[in-house]
Amino acid sequence: MAACLSQPAYLSLPSLCILPHKHVWVLYVDIIVLKGGEGSSVVDMCVLAGGVAMAGASLPPHVLKKSARGVFDDFDLAAADEVPTPLPLLCALPPVLVTLCRLVSKQKAGKAVWLVDASPEEEAVAQACLTLSFVQ
Repeated sequence: MAACLSQPAYLSLPSLCILPHKHVWVLYVDIIVLKGGEGSSVVDMCVLAGGVAMAGASLPPHVLKKSARGVFDDFDLAAADEVPTPLPLLCALPPVLVTLCRLVSKQKAGKAVWLVDASPEEEAVAQACLTLSFVQ
């Protein structure tokens, strides 16, 4: 999931930079799955939920501070009256995931069948599942 949501095509990594080579914002996305969905993969739902959460997130406003040498080398979180709006997190459209499940057919002498976006019941009996991520 982290690999899908941290792709440069989705998340603008420079937008997380406060001071180059010194300070960056670190993002954490915690997802708790209470119940699996009907008819879709849990991984697909988690990546979609993480993408929606990141698209609605914003970074705290900050003010850069100059040192005695005249270079920006530190920062302070801005007070509400200094910078009125938080900085949006720059995200593109969330990744699209496709899950393929490999099933072996007993009626067809052990030939493998690949299902796209299998149901939870089909995933439970699958030999293997492969999830692919695509970013526009």
